[in-house]
Amino acid sequence: MLSSLEAHKDLQYTPAGLFDSKELQELQTYLSYRDIPDLGRAFHRSAVANRQYLVSLKGTVLRIQDVPQYSGGILFAVDLMLNGDSIVFSPGGRYSNDVMLYGMIGTLSPPPSVASKNLYTLCCKSLPQRFQEGERIFYRT
Repeated sequence: MLSSLEAHKDLQYTPAGLFDSKELQELQTYLSYRDIPDLGRAFHRSAVANRQYLVSLKGTVLRIQDVPQYSGGILFAVDLMLNGDSIVFSPGGRYSNDVMLYGMIGTLSPPPSVASKNLYTLCCKSLPQRFQEGERIFYRT
């Protein structure tokens, strides 16, 4: 799916979540999914606790929000709510030797921005033709 998407658009993949630093230079932005280390490997047994990325058009400037912590200090949020022209990508992957966790793509709703909706639509068109809503797709590694 991602190689088909990248054939049509120049994209960037930026880790989403809470971070210790506000400097985007310290948050590695990847210009291809092939450059993301350990893509397809899950580091937590729960799919929702694994890595997520904001996918946006190459050159999109991402916004970061300060998030004061009750315990003191500040973390910095990179998320879809602040960057509505992006979509969120959770790659899922293999956890341990015997668990395969789901992945997902998504956008804000309602309503998504035009840029976000276009990226999401292009992703959906890139899915295999045999995929039906609700059908499970399993990948062999």
